[in-house]
Amino acid sequence: MSPRRQSRPAELGTFDFFFDVGCFQGLTSEQRLGEGRSVSALAAPGATQLMLAFGPTSGRRVVGGVTRADVEAAFPGWEKLSVEPAETAALGDR
Repeated sequence: MSPRRQSRPAELGTFDFFFDVGCFQGLTSEQRLGEGRSVSALAAPGATQLMLAFGPTSGRRVVGGVTRADVEAAFPGWEKLSVEPAETAALGDR
């Protein structure tokens, strides 16, 4: 994903890369929106975000899962460059 536009707090500076491995999927809907606002505010023009998040399944009741729509709702100003499934059978995916 890459941002199209956002405002940011000048005192924190900006960042070119954001990496989320499994955090987003464990947040509530409101917290996900907050993550999207925070990351967007700190993103430099052309920044990239790499996110690994599991989709929803019956086996993910504790950690949850996310859909592409969940990510798009939290990051409305970002362009999605790629969304690809990962092989998770070895992890006990149901």
